Amino acid sequence: PNRPIERFVEIRVAQRLGIASGLRFERLETALARFLVSAVGVPLLSRTEIEARLLELFTRPAALDGPVLAPVVRWLDAAGPPAAARERRVASLADKLAGLFTEYDVTRPELVRSWLAGGGAAQGPAGDRAGWQAALFRAVRAASTSGPGAPLRAASAAGPDPKEAITMAEALERL
Repeated sequence: PNRPIERFVEIRVAQRLGIASGLRFERLETALARFLVSAVGVPLLSRTEIEARLLELFTRPAALDGPVLAPVVRWLDAAGPPAAARERRVASLADKLAGLFTEYDVTRPELVRSWLAGGGAAQGPAGDRAGWQAALFRAVRAASTSGPGAPLRAASAAGPDPKEAITMAEALERL
């Protein structure tokens, strides 16, 4: 359940029993991820890992070359001359996309599978967004664990080597 539902249950239990201590809640995606890791034997890409890989990509100009990622570069560069303004945009975009990519992996595995197979280059305004999101997702999935972001990834990774991490959609395919 989400946090408001968890809080509601805690309050109801406390009202009925007079106390609500030591309650633990596990979100569906957490339980599914734990199951898939044990069933497939390969770690899943975490939100933190996705964000770290995006941060690394956004700070390497060569990684953002090409017409598909031009909207991303334009948005990042629109921050203006102070480097701190661009850095805030980089951090904000990496955070937002990490959340979206994690959500897509749980709720839209067919989209993730399509992106990993090279899809996502549709035309039009929404297609443009789908194109750069697909390109970034593939880059995140393929990102190396060496380079400037490696210490952050190593510090944030729980368990096995994150370079072997796969998406939830890929794990479901392996079952």
